[in-house]
Amino acid sequence: GIDSSGGVVDITRRYTRDFVNNTRKRRLESSRNAQDSVWWAEWIKRWEREHTERDMHEAAEMARRTERNTMPRNITDFASNPYYVLLRNLTQHEMVVPNSPVVGTIRGECVYLRTHVQKVCSRMAWRRTGRTVKDQELPVRHTTTMRKGVECVSEMYGLWQTQVVCPEPVVHGLVPRNEYGNVDLFVPEMLPRGGTHVRDPGARSMCKELDIDCADAVVGFEFRRGATVPNIAMLLQRLERLPKHAQCSGGDAF
Repeated sequence: GIDSSGGVVDITRRYTRDFVNNTRKRRLESSRNAQDSVWWAEWIKRWEREHTERDMHEAAEMARRTERNTMPRNITDFASNPYYVLLRNLTQHEMVVPNSPVVGTIRGECVYLRTHVQKVCSRMAWRRTGRTVKDQELPVRHTTTMRKGVECVSEMYGLWQTQVVCPEPVVHGLVPRNEYGNVDLFVPEMLPRGGTHVRDPGARSMCKELDIDCADAVVGFEFRRGATVPNIAMLLQRLERLPKHAQCSGGDAF
């Protein structure tokens, strides 16, 4: 719609009964061709005007009305619906949180809110985000993948089964290590208390000369020549004992 000042306002939601499941799919911003949505956004921007308080009230009311009337009538519409979901539409890395309420049924299948869907990950995947699986938690799902022609089964856990990693501190000048002799440092919160993270390539030789304990910090993984390899950076126990030129060349990895 065009107002008296020449500004353009989208009033589609006023006159459609099924915006989410029907009309939304026919609009340019829902096109599979990314150029269509970019072109439309750039074109409409030149006609936009400042939103008034009335516009904000109307937008809020339209959002509430849309949310109330978006339960699809066809099973196929649930796959792209932003509010409701069926279990059949979830990927192997998604799951409805246990004890979530059923908000409806269609042909005998339970309908859930998409806000109750969370991702599930393996222990290592959660650790890379700075979280660890709680003790005595059982996997909520098992997934099967092929690795070099071998079938591998992974145990998957939900966010509600994890907690923030609490790294061991540096004790008596010794940096805590994992079973591989490294330190997992995927997020800043995993830095052991009393340790310092630097990326100076000469830090190892200086630590050896000064008799300072240090360890390799795994800050991520890279894919090289068909294999996943760790991305290594140095972790020191006390940066203040290094020479000044080494301190300046070193830096925070995050």
